[in-house]
Amino acid sequence: MLCNDYLCAKVMTTAEDNIAITVEGDILQQVDHFQYLGAMITVDGKCEADIRERLGMAKGVLTELKHIWKSKAITTSTKLRLLRSLVWPVGTYGAEAWSFGTTEIAQF
Repeated sequence: MLCNDYLCAKVMTTAEDNIAITVEGDILQQVDHFQYLGAMITVDGKCEADIRERLGMAKGVLTELKHIWKSKAITTSTKLRLLRSLVWPVGTYGAEAWSFGTTEIAQF
């Protein structure tokens, strides 16, 4: 399928019911979430999915660096500096836009 300006466009609404938006007779696909500037935007406005995804990415980085964490040749202070510079930024990217509820605070 070729993507014209509107053929690949998708819409999301925070209203309870589905709204059919048409452009030149074609109905745009309605979605319940999308990724925008690295953040997951959902129809309910909560950021649980984004937090889960970010923490999963941080866990992946943590796992990839397992050989460093197990190394006896690297000091604990160096490992902490690596953790703060390599893992934490991945997990907290976009956190300034998150809205925290009690469940999100318990996860984080």
